[in-house]
Amino acid sequence: LKEYNEDNDLIGVYDYELDRLRLTRSSNKKAMEKGIEKGIEQGTEQKAIEIAHNMLNENTPIDFISKVTGLSIEKINKLDQQEE
Repeated sequence: LKEYNEDNDLIGVYDYELDRLRLTRSSNKKAMEKGIEKGIEQGTEQKAIEIAHNMLNENTPIDFISKVTGLSIEKINKLDQQEE
């Protein structure tokens, strides 16, 4: 009977550790996915800024640049001021 109780205790510890590892793995996976998503968003915005710079250099109207890149007119105006 004593061995039975020790085995149940061991199984309880094992189950606890297994649950803890599953939660950690799940949390790590979600964090990684979120990081990748954020990196993609930053890369997309950086590319839009690069395109806006090129369009500004070609004297493209700001409202058209905004429509093409998805950047706000305010942001494009700031970029335009930086280039001057």
